[in-house]
Parts: sequence; structure tokens; C-alpha cells
Amino acid sequence: MISIHDLWKDYNSKTALRGIDLEIEEGEIFGLLGPNGSGKSTLMKTLIGITKPTKGKVRVNDMDPSESETEVKKMVGYVPESPHLYESLSPREFFEFIGSVRGVPT
Repeated sequence: MISIHDLWKDYNSKTALRGIDLEIEEGEIFGLLGPNGSGKSTLMKTLIGITKPTKGKVRVNDMDPSESETEVKKMVGYVPESPHLYESLSPREFFEFIGSVRGVPT
């Protein structure tokens, strides 16, 4: 389960995330859509522990991503907009490679 409550992320004087509340149950499929600059990447980076929130609470299966980054990354799939590495791999091969690096069984 993913649980986000009153999530804020500021970069100096710019607010990227403002009071986000979200619950995603186990097995639920969720799509995150929005225009450029709307905070999608910031939300995902916060969800997997790459970026720490300015304020608020994020939990993935009751774990704080900023404290359990490796474990959370094993449970959440995230491909950044431009993963420039390994352009010769098919999408399946890329995911299998990333999974093997992270210790996720294929």
C-alpha cells in the first residue's frame, strides 16, 4: 500500500508539491498524469526515497522511503523520463536488468 499525507516539496522559492494526499491499495493500478512541470517526477522521486519531502508523510508498505530506500525500490517500479543507459535493450530486457541489479526476482 502507498500512503501519502499532506506532502510538500519546495525547491528554494518554488513549490513543486503542495499538500498531496493519496492512498493506493495493494493490487490497485494507478496512473499519474499531468503536464510538464506539474510535479509528477518530484512525486515519484519522493515516493522511492531519492528526494526528501519538505513536509508530510510518505509510506510504502508502512516503510518511510527516505529511511528504507533500497527496500522500497524493490517494491515500486519507476523508469525516469530519460533513462539514457542501455538504449540497445528492449523494454523487457531493461526491466529485467534493473530488477536483477536490485535483487528483484524475474
